Amino acid sequence: MEQRLLVIQEHLTKRNNLHWDVRFEWGGNIGTYLTKRPEPTAEPRDTSEGKVLRSYVIPKHEFPETKGKVRMAILVEDHPWSYRNFEGTIESGYGAGEVKLLHCDYVNISSASEDKITFEFNNNWYTIFKTNRGHLIKYNGPSGK
Repeated sequence: MEQRLLVIQEHLTKRNNLHWDVRFEWGGNIGTYLTKRPEPTAEPRDTSEGKVLRSYVIPKHEFPETKGKVRMAILVEDHPWSYRNFEGTIESGYGAGEVKLLHCDYVNISSASEDKITFEFNNNWYTIFKTNRGHLIKYNGPSGK
């Protein structure tokens, strides 16, 4: 069992698309972020710490609450480590809108790979995993069971 930073940001885009951005501490290269976001934004871009945030969008802006229940989780480009405590307004470009920081703290991770991460949040276990049609997030049950 290890601990990694989990960041949950509520994101209301200018197109009135409300979703959660769920991000995990990850080692890696920020190249995908910089190439997919060529237009200037107010978002942090510092990549000096050697970590990134593996990022998913949860369109329904909540985690599933019933054991075995799944919801869509969309893998997006890794974000800079400096984005971990970002809250504010993205004025223009990709993702323009309001970002509110809901959670930024270390959580227990029981397994983590490119295709799957199992984590504990609010005394419950969840898994985000890759399928042949994209990523899903599944509720595994309460902690301690």
